[in-house]
Amino acid sequence: MRRFLVLSFVLFNFIFVFSLKIGISQIVDHPALNSIYEGVIDALHAESIQADIDYQNAQGIFQNALAIAKKFKNDADFVVAISTPSAQAAKNEID
Repeated sequence: MRRFLVLSFVLFNFIFVFSLKIGISQIVDHPALNSIYEGVIDALHAESIQADIDYQNAQGIFQNALAIAKKFKNDADFVVAISTPSAQAAKNEID
């Protein structure tokens, strides 16, 4: 229990002291995928999480999704891949 409290305290301070860099990759502009993006942003705001959001759209091209994932590997603390192709690209480049 003590470890949990210490870890919670550290994470809480990290989130509120440092701004997270979150990379969001989406394969194509589509209403269903856009609603996921909006939900992520709303959830961050609801939890008062300060984050620098880098939203990238691959325009339906898998090679673009790979390039986006490669960029996020170096620049983002956390990656949200919206859609299967974006998740596959992130897995290939980041993992």
